Amino acid sequence: MDIELFETDLGMFKATAQDHDKNLLFVQTYLIHFGEGYWENVGYMKRKEFMNLIKSHNPRKKDMDWNPQETAWTSYSSIK
Repeated sequence: MDIELFETDLGMFKATAQDHDKNLLFVQTYLIHFGEGYWENVGYMKRKEFMNLIKSHNPRKKDMDWNPQETAWTSYSSIK
């Protein structure tokens, strides 16, 4: 399965292509709640619909080595 990460103005999204249909994605979003982060399921979407959804929110494709624990706030708090 191909997994793509997208950083948008709305937040971080993970799109996983399905083996039986490459145009079908399983979409998750990364949520932070009380300092803990986790992937929340959004559901299945067609690739074209998902791309249209995030297109107006400045999407940037991220590398797969992105560490969800590294956020802008953790970087900010480490500056002295």
